[in-house]
Amino acid sequence: MKTKLLILFLIASIYACTPKSIRLENDTAVMKTFSKDEIKELSVLITIFDDEIKKIQNTENTDEAYHMFLESLRYTESIEELLKKTSVLQPAVDSALNYFTKSKIFEETFSINYSYFIHNRNDTASVFIEPANQGKYFLFLENISQEDKRFVEYNNTILATATIPPSLVLAPTLLHKDLDFNKESNRLMVVFHYLILHSNKDYKTNKKAYR
Repeated sequence: MKTKLLILFLIASIYACTPKSIRLENDTAVMKTFSKDEIKELSVLITIFDDEIKKIQNTENTDEAYHMFLESLRYTESIEELLKKTSVLQPAVDSALNYFTKSKIFEETFSINYSYFIHNRNDTASVFIEPANQGKYFLFLENISQEDKRFVEYNNTILATATIPPSLVLAPTLLHKDLDFNKESNRLMVVFHYLILHSNKDYKTNKKAYR
């Protein structure tokens, strides 16, 4: 009997010490920003990135996978090197954008920028996403910054520049050790960050790259 009680106590202790996932629908900052339907759509984005990062790091532990991936970028010496290293996320970025740009929430959060230039005498559109003016991306950063002061500088810089400037490209890498990625809003911040960085595509005479 004592043995059974001891086993039950150990199981309960392990369960109590196991970090619990804080889902988007239970996160105050997220609920202040997005509707229930929008949160469902954002959950799809997170799942796409979760699956890719866990595959890259060869682990089923989501929190561990994000920390391992971001730590591997910690000593990157240039933006070019960082973009090259994070290009392994391109399948997740492409899949997420294919879904996200068709969702109802997209136009309230981001916009598509078409920048035209002449390349090899052919009209080419450089297409990328950027935060929508007064959109929910900024509101999301503001709300998570109010709950976690570690995001304040990140939020203020993006608010001032309306995009991710070179000074912030490494931000998730520098912040990750203090973040709990069992909390889905922290993962959403990372997802948005790399969607913006890796959304750029060049299309010849094709203005509807994401439509």
